[in-house]
Amino acid sequence: MEIYSIITNGFQENTYIFAKGKNAFIVDPGGDFEKIVQVLEVQNLQPQFILLTHGHGDHIGAVNQLRDKYNIKVYAHRLEKELLEDTDLNVSKMLGNPVTVEADLFFEDKDIIDFEGEKIEVIHTPGHTMGGVCFYFNDILVSGDTLFRGSVGRSDLATGNMSQLIDSLNNKLMKLPDETKVLPGHGQISTIVFERENNPYIG
Repeated sequence: MEIYSIITNGFQENTYIFAKGKNAFIVDPGGDFEKIVQVLEVQNLQPQFILLTHGHGDHIGAVNQLRDKYNIKVYAHRLEKELLEDTDLNVSKMLGNPVTVEADLFFEDKDIIDFEGEKIEVIHTPGHTMGGVCFYFNDILVSGDTLFRGSVGRSDLATGNMSQLIDSLNNKLMKLPDETKVLPGHGQISTIVFERENNPYIG
């Protein structure tokens, strides 16, 4: 599987495109619609759906444009619905670019999403937001704002909870194999073993 990482918007958010053959899916298209489309067109990729790790404004800024252009579905956790649809809760108003998203389909913890034979597991990781999730497949963890290299996402925004975040990290993500590659919502790629040994929020 090919992975394309695109840094979007003024908050340096990582948008990911995963491709197999000419089909692809997008995780957290945070903004810069034209930049994302350019990558898809240069690589001759056809997106099949959009997955959201959570509903904050810096992760959803290009969702509606991409959904309209490619006529594709948007997936999110059911507990993220209210936040996605409220510019105060999703902090997009505060960030200066008010945006709401209505998800087409809602998933739950441990659901499996099929993509070209790949089984994408949904891991519900509340803490950064109530409906925050990570996606695990093919020795890759797309961690959104739950886990960063050497740090974690903030928990002081709407529906955030630090004790839940710590529990998600230690009792879910740290159960994954050491070699799992971590693709975060901001910042550099990491691995589970690096985080287990170096992240002050873990252990």
